[in-house]
Amino acid sequence: MSETHIELMKLTKTTVVSAFPTYAMHLSETAVRMGIDPKNDLSVRLIIIVGEIRKEEDKQDLAEAFGAEIREMYVGNEMGFVGSECEHGGGMHLYSDTIVEVIDPETGKHVEEGHPGEIVTTDLHRKAMPIMHYRTGDVTEGITYEKCPCGRSTPKMKRILGRVGDIPRVKGMFIPPRRIELVLNAYDRLQKYQLVIDRPEKKDRITIRIECPPGMQEEGLRRLLVEKLRIALGITPEIEFVLPETISEGEPGILDKRTAG
Repeated sequence: MSETHIELMKLTKTTVVSAFPTYAMHLSETAVRMGIDPKNDLSVRLIIIVGEIRKEEDKQDLAEAFGAEIREMYVGNEMGFVGSECEHGGGMHLYSDTIVEVIDPETGKHVEEGHPGEIVTTDLHRKAMPIMHYRTGDVTEGITYEKCPCGRSTPKMKRILGRVGDIPRVKGMFIPPRRIELVLNAYDRLQKYQLVIDRPEKKDRITIRIECPPGMQEEGLRRLLVEKLRIALGITPEIEFVLPETISEGEPGILDKRTAG
């Protein structure tokens, strides 16, 4: 019923939309197919995105499509609303009636401040069904306690990186694919990549295979990417340049050979 949604949004001059990021973008594409300019023919000023893992540029694309401000919220059926983003971004302010902890999913112990880990929530405002130390299975980039320009003093929870089990760990560190993408997206001509994890000589190793035109496969670029990825991941990867279309559509984005065979 996307076309109906667009017609109602135009008729009622809807100003706020809450949706999954992919569906919000689908609405903008539907409007264009209907001959409606989402930015000029609709009245949307704010889009609240929830419920999906996203790339950082998805927010920018959505903002550009609607000419609207994009805010993110973290919410779940079991624990209700946990946090929301203010106009300054940089993470979602945690609500004061929900206690949020970040733990190592394997040991159950708290991680260091600002480090990624699994989100655990305790809901203090529900009376009929209190939720105590609920393990969400979601992995956050971390929690920051820096003062926000908006004036709110509550901590901020950074982006959701994925689900426990979907994000590999190497030498005790989470290796979120999105951190790799943020580095590689700065180079327009770099194409697909594949993360390969193995354990030669009983030591974890990560190799990032990157599709790259022959003219760009230079040692200087390799060293630059290794350093940027080392900072982003907290671990030094190896870089393997491969020709475009080397990584087929059917190959997994993450190949963990430590458990193979």
